[in-house]
Amino acid sequence: VRGEVVIYKKDFAAINERRESLGQKLLANPRNAAAGALRQLDVANTQQMPLRFLAYSLGEARWGQAELCHFQHELATRLRDYGFLTPPDGKLCADPAAVEAYVESVRQGRADFPMEIDGAVAKQDDLEAQEALGFTARAPRFAIAFKFPAMQVHTRLTGIEIQVGRTGVLTPVAQLEPVAVGGVMVTRATLHNEDEILAKDVRVGDTVIVQRAGDVIPEVVGPVLEERPSGARPFEFPHICPVCGEPAHREPGEAAWRCGNISCPAVRLRSICHFVSKAGLDVQGVGQKWIEQLVSSGHVTSPEQLFRLTVQDLLPFARMGDVLARKIVDAFDDARHNATLARLISALGIRHVGEQTARMLAAHFHDMDALAAADTQRLLELPDVGPEVASSIRSFFESPANQHMLAGLREAGLWPVAAAEPAEAVGEGGPLQGKNILFTGTLSMARGKAKQLAETAGAVVLGSVSKKLDILVVGENPGSKLEKAQSLGITVLDEAAFLNLLADRMDA
Repeated sequence: VRGEVVIYKKDFAAINERRESLGQKLLANPRNAAAGALRQLDVANTQQMPLRFLAYSLGEARWGQAELCHFQHELATRLRDYGFLTPPDGKLCADPAAVEAYVESVRQGRADFPMEIDGAVAKQDDLEAQEALGFTARAPRFAIAFKFPAMQVHTRLTGIEIQVGRTGVLTPVAQLEPVAVGGVMVTRATLHNEDEILAKDVRVGDTVIVQRAGDVIPEVVGPVLEERPSGARPFEFPHICPVCGEPAHREPGEAAWRCGNISCPAVRLRSICHFVSKAGLDVQGVGQKWIEQLVSSGHVTSPEQLFRLTVQDLLPFARMGDVLARKIVDAFDDARHNATLARLISALGIRHVGEQTARMLAAHFHDMDALAAADTQRLLELPDVGPEVASSIRSFFESPANQHMLAGLREAGLWPVAAAEPAEAVGEGGPLQGKNILFTGTLSMARGKAKQLAETAGAVVLGSVSKKLDILVVGENPGSKLEKAQSLGITVLDEAAFLNLLADRMDA
């Protein structure tokens, strides 16, 4: 059962009253307090906090003899019957107008909810439709969040700093006189890009309106013009990289200025940080601060050098001992031997290629050599790959600097291969090599098991019906996906035919 952990407002007030009476530092807000309690290593500390779990969905469910839930509102009722708390005052809406009316009613009654909220969420009620719509890399396609206006405060803009990101993007960051926003002290806020600064007409010295977007990320809303000091001048966005001094460029149709120097120290640092991050190889125990020290000291200038570090290389660093140095070296060694192809593709930081696209590419190519050899036409045949993504992939592999870096990774022993090789790489392979497959309706086996069987046989499981789909496997009550597949001339199999197709692989 999945859901969210919260602290009710009345409980949070009681916590701070008790802490104040004891002379302790007050907690900033319920959200941070709940998150901090969940991160405690000592469960006794977690138990002292009045945490509440609000259930709203399922992970994996085995129903046994119980009747399946087919709708979100049925699931909410079932969860309450099981004894779970659920988000209060949910409502089944018949159409978009009813959703809008409900969201407005929640906004009006925001103060009356037992916990702090920053918006309302609408979900597709049909659970099969939810599964068909699936997820992007960051969010579900079957739900939408309606965010409420954020709390706003005034402070002074003391400066604008330009940061250089992993892809070379020059991002302006506002330097602010410290101000509390929703219980959090804010000193910096994003200004996004040159067009945003011009549109908002914010100038150094202005009194500005600051809010936390989604009650999380600080941003500058705009200036308070009546308080603008005389002589405040429009900000001139730099057209050279502030780190390496190389000219920046802005592509037609884009808002961002970019440093095109792949050897730029800032680009290199951010790229290596991304390489080891959770979105990359997910190297355990190696955080950004250690990467910054390794790069600034000159020990590491490219990702492959991480795998050549020794304990002796690390010992001179401050707060570094034998045990920690050995853990860091072992962490890179573990990543070298256990990283998946999808992880490596994601770690490379190819523009427009996130974790989800990396997993898809790993499902279609045997190793990095096969991906590097794929031409634009081959890439465009893949699910969810359009001209921009294909062009970005080709540009990455055609870069001499990237080719040198990949050769270094191969030499370092970081060269994973896909678990299931595609047909063009292994000849006969599995019975579904190179096929895109989709399941619909109720099967006799768990949906996750069916997907696992298909992927083991070399198939790629899609989330919706399209011209790229090769096979639709239908169970009972298949719904609209069957009609759409038939209209597109896609092969349709029942569960028995699907299993027969896999018989050879299952016997093996």
